[in-house]
Amino acid sequence: MTAPTVTDEPPTTPVEPPQRPGWSRFLRHRATRWVAGVLVVVLIVLGTVAAFSTAVAGQAENDPRSSGPDGARAVATVLQQEGVEVRPTERIGDAVRDGAGATVVVAYPDRLSDDQVRQLLEIPDARLILLGPDDGLGRFVAGVESSYADGQPVDPGCADPTAERAGSASFAGGRTFRAEATPTVACYETENGHGYLRLPSTAGPEIELLGGGWTNSTAAADGNAALVLGLLGSRERLIWVMASGGGPGSGDQTAPPPTVLPPWWAVAVAQAVVALIIVGIWRGRRLGPIILERLPVRVRASETVEGHGQLYHRLQARERAAAALREGVVRRLGRRYGHGNDPMALAAALAERTGRDSRQVYHVLFGPVPDDDDQLLDLAENLDDLEQEARQP
Repeated sequence: MTAPTVTDEPPTTPVEPPQRPGWSRFLRHRATRWVAGVLVVVLIVLGTVAAFSTAVAGQAENDPRSSGPDGARAVATVLQQEGVEVRPTERIGDAVRDGAGATVVVAYPDRLSDDQVRQLLEIPDARLILLGPDDGLGRFVAGVESSYADGQPVDPGCADPTAERAGSASFAGGRTFRAEATPTVACYETENGHGYLRLPSTAGPEIELLGGGWTNSTAAADGNAALVLGLLGSRERLIWVMASGGGPGSGDQTAPPPTVLPPWWAVAVAQAVVALIIVGIWRGRRLGPIILERLPVRVRASETVEGHGQLYHRLQARERAAAALREGVVRRLGRRYGHGNDPMALAAALAERTGRDSRQVYHVLFGPVPDDDDQLLDLAENLDDLEQEARQP
């Protein structure tokens, strides 16, 4: 790179080349880059956590979004293909709001609080179906016992149209129910009870107890698919409630979604973010902007120019280097030909002197900042050529 000529003439007021917009200088500032880097890291962490949460969401047992053996995605998919709108929800409030006139399936009836049970039983004109209830069954209906089912497929043994169309079904691994009073419908009788019951609830409306057959691993056995699809698909809308209030007195709460992340992942992420911010502040203080200070000894101009050039190159400060080169040429030529404070007039005077186009001269003296080192080198050569041509007698 050719260094500007050093003269002993008294300095005059330099002509500052056009400055880049304020937002451009802000974006190029080192502190801005550190802050942007920290924000990018935080966004990546949050995106990763969100992706993991989305990937594992809906992978619980009895969940219509789960494709695992204990999920119910197969049944939900067939219902949707048959025109039934399936709405999974983790909130009892959603079921209360949208459940009127729809089928409401409760995946975890044993885990609901008393208040949640009351809200479900008060949904008007809803077909309420409980999937495999056990310990909490007494809050829905009195005088019913639930037992583990491990027997072979059984015939309907009842006059219910849906059960008759489905034929034999298997409830192995599920539940069977025995009622003290006479239920409205009792199908699939085994030694321990019935696999499907319909009977009045404690609040009055009828509820249905289904012992098994809805999971991905059991739906294809015997007539399970036909039975489950017939019961769950009898209405146009199906609200699949996944709420888990944790038992009596817990209020309308929802169970946290299952996750593959360790329990300490939130603390680790928070510590990583704090560490990144501290490192950013520490490095930002060390690598601040270039400052001017008096040299303790005299240094030859060539060494100063070369040292400044190496610093600019290391920091990729092409804007500052280009401004220094242009400032020196503008100052010297402005002092020689006048118009030092008028860029357009100076460009016109130099164009007339050198025979160049005034727009080309203005571009060399006051053009944009070079994008790379090659363009910076070309600018230095153009400035040197322009100054030599302007000084020729």
